Amino acid sequence: VKIIRWEKNKGKRAGMAETIRSGKEEIILFIDSDSFIEKDSVRKLVRYFIEPNVGAVAGHAYVYNANKNILTRMQSTRYYIAFKAYKSAESIFGTVTCCSGCCSAYRRSAVLPILDKWEQQRFLGVRCTYGDDRSLTNALLERGLQTLYAPDVISYTIVPETFKQFMKQQLRWKKSWFRESLLASR
Repeated sequence: VKIIRWEKNKGKRAGMAETIRSGKEEIILFIDSDSFIEKDSVRKLVRYFIEPNVGAVAGHAYVYNANKNILTRMQSTRYYIAFKAYKSAESIFGTVTCCSGCCSAYRRSAVLPILDKWEQQRFLGVRCTYGDDRSLTNALLERGLQTLYAPDVISYTIVPETFKQFMKQQLRWKKSWFRESLLASR
């Protein structure tokens, strides 16, 4: 385990980029700080990379705190549909549009050529500090690489339990969805 400690917080995207740069392994796994994976997930994830044109693979995310209240139950249903229906359908064509932060793996050699551009991404003159997962997925799709969904790779994520937390998260997600949808539509 290598710990990278900066004197000043540079943000998640910079941390991900530094991990990719300093790593030696070909497959890099990212898991959000509010998520955790089942013990066999890594072994299951890497087998999807047997095809050299696979740039990234997203695992399935369940909501860990689904039974907390009505809001978390609603999010649990939304996650289930997003993964089991949308990502599953996208994966048939090798074009999962967002390899989620909950649990996704990337081919290091596929990411290295676009790493600087991705890390320094700007939209309408503003540096992008959110939506790193969708943005990185888009960059790989733009290079003609496949992005897949692994339904047998299980992660659990903790979702917002209050309406205020939920709205803050959703506003951030929708801004990145809008930005990345515009870029992907090209």
